[in-house]
Amino acid sequence: MNCRERVLRAIEFDGPDRVPHMHSYRFATLEKHGKDFRELLEKYPSDFWHVVPTGDTLEGMGRGSRTDEWGITWVKVQMGYMGQPKGHPLESWDDLDSFEVPDPDPGSSVYLRHHGGESMTAASGEKYVCMFGGNLFERLQWLRGMRNVFLDLKSNRAKIRRLADMIVDYNMELSRIWCERGADAIVFSDDWGSQTGLMIRPSLWREFFKPRYRLLFRGVRRMGVKVHFHSDGYIMDIVDDLIGLGLDVLNPQLNVHDMGAMSEVCGGRICIRGGLDRQFILPRGGVLDVRGHVREVIGTFAGYDGGWIACGELGPDVPLANCGEMMNDFYRYGRYHPGVRFRG
Repeated sequence: MNCRERVLRAIEFDGPDRVPHMHSYRFATLEKHGKDFRELLEKYPSDFWHVVPTGDTLEGMGRGSRTDEWGITWVKVQMGYMGQPKGHPLESWDDLDSFEVPDPDPGSSVYLRHHGGESMTAASGEKYVCMFGGNLFERLQWLRGMRNVFLDLKSNRAKIRRLADMIVDYNMELSRIWCERGADAIVFSDDWGSQTGLMIRPSLWREFFKPRYRLLFRGVRRMGVKVHFHSDGYIMDIVDDLIGLGLDVLNPQLNVHDMGAMSEVCGGRICIRGGLDRQFILPRGGVLDVRGHVREVIGTFAGYDGGWIACGELGPDVPLANCGEMMNDFYRYGRYHPGVRFRG
């Protein structure tokens, strides 16, 4: 069973030989751990096609400010991270009529290079290829500023609808490009939760954002590829909605949720990718804490002849020993539980 088949079987609850593994780490992690970390990546290979972060991405570039193709100015005070969007080109709605959405050319975008936007010629039928299809809620914030977006959703609906639809069109075209180049999946990403709840009322999310995600997810599925979605923070209020939109893989932040409750909602219906505790256990725990956490997550989600993809985001604050323990445990314990049937 090759890597691509293993991932697809996990997503489709079709009994792969083991739990598939995906690498997730920052450029800052490579800078800190260097050769030792690279050796771990080789020792525990990913089932996903992956581009190693380089110095010409937003993460890899040095401190200072840079303006991307959307006109958003990113300010960096620490190496190895993307920085913060501080210059918002549409802070005033007066500039909307003259605003031009950039060409969705992955090769010319420093932001897309951060997500693996370089050539996919290295990708073959062996690895599962998952490419970035864009943000919606986050892109609105970067263009307008976070406070403005919250106010817009209350009092400037016509303008923010127009801008949101422009972003959806861009994301759909970018997704089409990746699909034409051979992607197996498109991942969309918006962090929707705080530590304890959704950032906006669930009813507002369903009214404004859900129809736009429906367009994106359906468009991608019509091209014959899978749909993945990443969202940090507490998002239980909308998980069932996301599943209903035809989502294939959800990448949540598990440590802010009751994992048992999430398993009750998701088990047998949608595949969960990773979500290990990168706030406390990975950076601050010992190797035995990491081992116990990995086994707990596998025991909670890997029970339907599929349904979980092993992944834990490794920042530079995660000790090298914990990085190695996590990867080793994915391979050591990464099997699906027998005897648990797909719920349908």
